[in-house]
Amino acid sequence: MQKEHDRTAALAHDLSLARSAIYAYEAQASKASDEVAELREQAPASPAAAMRKSAQDARDRAERLEQDLATARRDLETQTALAAKASEEAARTRETVERDSAALRSLLQQERARAERLERDLALAQGVAPNGVTIGPIEREKPVEEGAKSIADRAPAAGARRDAQPNFDEAAAAARLIARASALLRQGAIGAARIVLERAVEMGSAQASFSLAETYDPLILAKWGTYGTRGDTIKAQNLYAKADAAGIQEAKARFEALRR
Repeated sequence: MQKEHDRTAALAHDLSLARSAIYAYEAQASKASDEVAELREQAPASPAAAMRKSAQDARDRAERLEQDLATARRDLETQTALAAKASEEAARTRETVERDSAALRSLLQQERARAERLERDLALAQGVAPNGVTIGPIEREKPVEEGAKSIADRAPAAGARRDAQPNFDEAAAAARLIARASALLRQGAIGAARIVLERAVEMGSAQASFSLAETYDPLILAKWGTYGTRGDTIKAQNLYAKADAAGIQEAKARFEALRR
């Protein structure tokens, strides 16, 4: 837009110069005509040959001025056409910018709608009743063993036995929360996954402690390629230590890695 504006200004300047030249040529032509008229008036008092020569010179000069005037007019028309073309290009550029702005606004609206959907999913993920029965979309998750497989496979069998809770309903609810957190992590919703995992940690799930520690582990976040999510080394170490104490063997290696 700035380039088109500068170009239009330059064309307007050239147009002004061309008009000034035309005015100058017209003034010279008028002066030449006046000189011819003056010579004609002085004809009786001047020699005939000199008068004819002066008249011829004046006519030649007038013709040259007329030619220059015609050339200046053609230049003026050209400059006018260029200025009109520049204005059209500027208008097209403005239309393109407006279309791009509309597309960006539409994309922003879509992103806002997606964020609202994630917030609703998070609210549903937090809606767990005390007896372990879930509400909302969590009820439609896969069976406990299959839904939690993506995270629970990393824990050894001994750790899984330690993780078993006296209350089976509570353990099942924690497993469903872990499965839900895994789905959120696959979508890149780390903040929402943290909230879900914190609820599972409150239920006493060691695997939830390990998975929650990963969401705060700067090394793991870098490996996942996340952007805009801050890690917390101290919190990750505390959660790894809790998971290690509950029998998650991999937690100790992660804890040591953060100490280095």
